[in-house]
Amino acid sequence: MPIYRCDAAPGVLTEEIKSAIAQEITRIHVEATQAPRSFVHVIFRELPAGTHYKAGEEDTSFSFVSGNVRAGRTLEVVQRILREISDSWSRLTGQPATQLMIALSPTDASYIMEAGLILPEPGQESAWFDQHRDQLSGLAPDGVHGL
Repeated sequence: MPIYRCDAAPGVLTEEIKSAIAQEITRIHVEATQAPRSFVHVIFRELPAGTHYKAGEEDTSFSFVSGNVRAGRTLEVVQRILREISDSWSRLTGQPATQLMIALSPTDASYIMEAGLILPEPGQESAWFDQHRDQLSGLAPDGVHGL
């Protein structure tokens, strides 16, 4: 379920860097939440000149990562994800953290559908997976732990 959107300043993201960032965001999210890797989505867009303004002035140096994640994560988990994404982004792109904004938005599970199924509430993952095993076995062959 988690959807991470990466909007980058022009020239920041090569295809190689996009792949590395997608792998890092997936790893970070899975390690922090125990979600199946196959449920982590990462989308990239470049911010061409004239699309980002800061303090009323055009800014072509800033990048953003926004993520929709299932509600119910502890503050510790959320802040771990924020810090690790920031560190990875700066390491991989060379862009300093001062030119990056990251925001995670919690979304109630009852408002999320993936693979044609409404996601479970936190703590209900195992029962949900058992109930929908046939539909999910291809997406998450090892089951779901912290979706």
